[in-house]
Amino acid sequence: MPRQLSNATLSSTKINEESIRPHITDYNDFVDKVNRDIDRIIDQFSRAKNIYYDSMVEDNPKNGENLINVSICNGLELMGWEAAHDPNVNGHCDIVVTYPYTNYMWLGEGKIRQDKGYHYKGLKQLLHRYSTGLDNQTEGGLLIYITKTNINQKKITDGWQNDIKDLDSQQLEIEDLDKDEIPISKAKGFTNCPISSFAFYSHHQHPTSGLDYRVRHRTIDFRHQPKDQPKK
Repeated sequence: MPRQLSNATLSSTKINEESIRPHITDYNDFVDKVNRDIDRIIDQFSRAKNIYYDSMVEDNPKNGENLINVSICNGLELMGWEAAHDPNVNGHCDIVVTYPYTNYMWLGEGKIRQDKGYHYKGLKQLLHRYSTGLDNQTEGGLLIYITKTNINQKKITDGWQNDIKDLDSQQLEIEDLDKDEIPISKAKGFTNCPISSFAFYSHHQHPTSGLDYRVRHRTIDFRHQPKDQPKK
């Protein structure tokens, strides 16, 4: 017969749940810890690229984005966050992270690397479709999953930053908007990410709220092409 705990509080489900929940002081702390935990999950991905690569590229590339998006949400849930894949937040956002009893929210879009227009679409989805831009909801992330290319990850990361600048400039030239149409929110500037060499931030004015909105761009490398065995 199993022993009974003498301290009833130790068997409380609510207290056990609280014990694994990250301690948050404010919204900036919330965002910082979400980003750090996502990078911890990415670190685990890097140790199992042989499995993810086969699933994303060889078996079912169409569902590769959802495979990783769901895996990130599951990992965040196990770390004590409230994270969901494809819930309704002005549409179906890939990753939504919140914190109980607050209005804190972080939104993420995950895209398998294709052409720069595809990634730019993800950025516009964050800014113009899903995000509210309200207080404590002014941060998001664009995750780019690398599967097929011979370009190294750092070059892809830096190149995507330059692509945003180019695409913003092109959009500026071709815009011909009606007075009631909300213009594209272009990057006001960029900053380095202090916790990863494969991430950077773009800064925007949110198109509807007018508050500053920051997007963290992070590349994730899933390529697994060992040279000590023949290709399939």
